[in-house]
Amino acid sequence: MNKIEISELMTRILKSHFDVNGFDDNWLNSLKKTLNTPNFPERNAQFQNELAHAILHHHISLQQYEKLTGQDFDNEQGLEDWLREVWEMLYAGQAIRLR
Repeated sequence: MNKIEISELMTRILKSHFDVNGFDDNWLNSLKKTLNTPNFPERNAQFQNELAHAILHHHISLQQYEKLTGQDFDNEQGLEDWLREVWEMLYAGQAIRLR
């Protein structure tokens, strides 16, 4: 499957908030704070759109995700399921769609 280059924002977010060794009780709150900082008002919308792309069009490969986070999934479906779970945690009740 042909993967697109991952944006600088997605790369930074995955490295800083999705590192397999970095999950703790505060990771989700920390991620939400990073995405909703007043200094960068479009950051959350950009991440939301890129996450939707990753889910709907499989734009992040297993190898790309593992390289950025250290987290290894057995297959594409496992990664997609995880990304859908992240979507639900961040955007509960919103349909996964591109803007």
